[in-house]
Amino acid sequence: MIRVVHITTALSPSGAGVYEAVRGITTRLAETQAVHVRVLGLAAQPDTWSRDRSGWGNLDVTVAAGGGLRGLRSLVRHAERMPVAGVNIVHAHGVWDGAGLAGRALATRAGCPLVISPHGMLEPWAFQHNRLKKLLPWHLWERRTLAQADVLEAKSDLEATSFPKVGLHNPVAVIPVGLDIPHVPPASRSEGGPRRCVFLSRIHPKKGIDMLLQAWSQVRPTGWRLVIAGPDDGGHLPPLQALAKSQGIAADVEFLGPQYGAAKWDLLRSADLFVLPSHSENFGIVVPEALAMGVPCIATTGTPWAQLPQQGMGWWVDPTVTDIAAALGDAVRRPSAELAAMGGRGVGYVNDTFSWPAITRQTAELYARLVPAKGSP
Repeated sequence: MIRVVHITTALSPSGAGVYEAVRGITTRLAETQAVHVRVLGLAAQPDTWSRDRSGWGNLDVTVAAGGGLRGLRSLVRHAERMPVAGVNIVHAHGVWDGAGLAGRALATRAGCPLVISPHGMLEPWAFQHNRLKKLLPWHLWERRTLAQADVLEAKSDLEATSFPKVGLHNPVAVIPVGLDIPHVPPASRSEGGPRRCVFLSRIHPKKGIDMLLQAWSQVRPTGWRLVIAGPDDGGHLPPLQALAKSQGIAADVEFLGPQYGAAKWDLLRSADLFVLPSHSENFGIVVPEALAMGVPCIATTGTPWAQLPQQGMGWWVDPTVTDIAAALGDAVRRPSAELAAMGGRGVGYVNDTFSWPAITRQTAELYARLVPAKGSP
């Protein structure tokens, strides 16, 4: 049996896509007979861990505590003290938050391979956003840590192209994210009420919500309502609310706040159209989640979703106000039955492509290739 330690700072649902990806693969790997999983994580708000613990099932989870630099140090200290007997692989998730640094410390002590999944944090837009704050950690530890990884894992071919752009030429494995799709009744879209266009993700500049609001202002579709849902990441919600007001669309835009668990799926099922206008995404898990609920999608070329128009499931456009507005205009003019048919194609595509058994098998096979490779002549 291969023994793997996963390291992450996304222990709660507020970690969004990273949380879903890490929780998903660790719990699935633990169900196999081939991989034993432990998790080392950081809880920036320890008082919420008792609530979030249930999401990790029966996994062995060690929790470091603290926010900011204090949390980073706590995570690394735990990695420096964790027992290493029998550890075959260390798999760290994320950049800038200390997970990779802790992973390097643990892998060095264990003498085992290190896998790092950047989760889109090295893509050009993300890398340049708040660049001055990232320069110090990049030069002090991140670049060296990433360069020493035995494998960089990308969630899409698009993400893999970002690694050489920052000087990283490690071996790369591309393994997408699997989906936890609940067994739910058919979509419950209101008859006679406004049709709903939904955005669901973190409220963050990376997500391009300002472009979506400006595009909505240009289109101003009759009989539609724009719903923006997700946690406010860094105080970016009030400026967006002010933008909606200044654009004269506040009455047609609803800011719904975070939506987790059943509430998230209910929201997606109620949508007639989904939009992810991001500048950059390594995967964008909410796109296949929306497709799984039978909702056609608009995504930008900053995301790896060229399949949307290729498979007749939606639109893939440049991350500009003009192009997002053009896609919105096209979508809202289409009859409900046509949008539903596009969403139906999405259901089939997701079921065929993002099953957890296949993705778990790919990950276990990656680990199996790495274990004998470390220290081989």
